[in-house]
Parts: sequence; C-alpha cells; structure tokens
Amino acid sequence: MRERESINQAIIINELIANKYVDELVKVKNYKKGVEIDLTNDKYIGFLNSGAIGESIYGIYILKFKKEFLNLLMLFSKYNEKKKTTIITITDTEIIWVKKSYFRDFLSVNPLFMELLIREISITYHRLIEELIEDSKNSDYLKCVEKVLKDIFHNLDISLEISLVNLFEACRIPVNERENIINALRGNKTIKVNPNGCGKVNLFKDITIG
Repeated sequence: MRERESINQAIIINELIANKYVDELVKVKNYKKGVEIDLTNDKYIGFLNSGAIGESIYGIYILKFKKEFLNLLMLFSKYNEKKKTTIITITDTEIIWVKKSYFRDFLSVNPLFMELLIREISITYHRLIEELIEDSKNSDYLKCVEKVLKDIFHNLDISLEISLVNLFEACRIPVNERENIINALRGNKTIKVNPNGCGKVNLFKDITIG
C-alpha cells in the first residue's frame, strides 16, 4: 500500500497509462507554442508533461507548468459544458489526455490519489483568487511579466521558444501596453527582440521568444 508522501502527479499518470485497456483512454499530444486549445465539452483530463501554458478558469488565465493537471474542474462537475474553457500554449507543449470516465473509475479505487486531486483543485482555486486580487489592484504590468518569466524559467530546465502573444494574454496585459512592455524588457536587457518579432531572453539562460 502506498504512503501519502509517495503519491504525486506523475505516479497517477504512470499508473493510468500502465492500466489502460484501450488506447483511446490515454492520448499523448504535442502542441506548438502560440496555439489555443478549446476544451469546451471536452471529455478528457489533461496532464502537462512538458512546457508552459495558460489555462482559462472563469475567464482568468492561470499559468501552469510541467507536471500539473489541466481541466480538473470538469472532473466533478459540468463546468466546461457551461463555460468556454481554453488553454493557450506559451511554449511547445506535450499534454497527456486521460478520458474523464476512466480517470474517475481509477480514483474510485485509489482514495489516496483522490486526496491529491482534491489538494490540486484547492490550489487551483487559491491561485485563481490570487489572480483576481492582483487584477483588482491594477498591478504593475512590467513586474507581472518579469515574475512570470522567472516562474517559467525556474520550472522549465530546457531552452524553449515562447509565444509573446500568449504570454501577454495569460498575464492580461492590455494590447496598448504590450509594446511598452517589450521596450522596457529590451531596455533593461531582459530580452533582445529582432525586427521580425522574435528574440532572446537574457534571464537565466538564452531563451528564444516570439
């Protein structure tokens, strides 16, 4: 029997993959940076195996990094049948999709895994509340972007291309502020932007953005 301390997201996914009895129960998909994934009426729970994304929850984007679950709110409700639910990719991304019915059946016989999922949902709601509070304060857009860049690079240990458009969308940066943000980041040598809109981030390592 597993101990609580030994349970984590990767273990759940590995067991779901190992125990699937038909291929359609678990699917692995790769997405390029800068795309939108519509999850409205979707029947799959996601697991972010690599990359960084923004997940729309009640219209607010929550940033998530590798080894986090996606679309969890629809596990115990019909949330994504009532609200438009989307994911935007900030980097090239690999997502493992697990069919909702299979996921729920698996949790019903693995109560320790259910406890972990409840914690995950609680953390997601906490982050959502934090985002709403920050948004109400009309916080410094430049600081917001810089914090997200640092979060991404602390969580991703390889160089990845980044979609500036989706990064700004996830950070809720107004369109009329985006050029100012780019200029400020370029001015403090956080990024180098090429004429074609692509460039390099001079943060913890060289990371191409565009």
